[in-house]
Amino acid sequence: MTERQKALRNVQAAQFALLETVLYLDGHPCNRQALAHYQRYRQQYQKAREEYQAKFGPLRNDEVEEGASWSWITAPWPWEKEEA
Repeated sequence: MTERQKALRNVQAAQFALLETVLYLDGHPCNRQALAHYQRYRQQYQKAREEYQAKFGPLRNDEVEEGASWSWITAPWPWEKEEA
């Protein structure tokens, strides 16, 4: 597995944990333990996204930095597999 694939896997895992916690909180909005998990998973997700984007570029088109050209199309798409 390449470094890019590992970084994307970290983003996906953190996002999954965050979304599952959100679904639980929808039914249990006063659960303090779940709220603490939400905060922790949210921070992990943000960190994983920032680390991915710093090395490999944006994950979504609304995160493209303004520049001289449209950089969204210059790198492989986040879901494209790299050759091993």
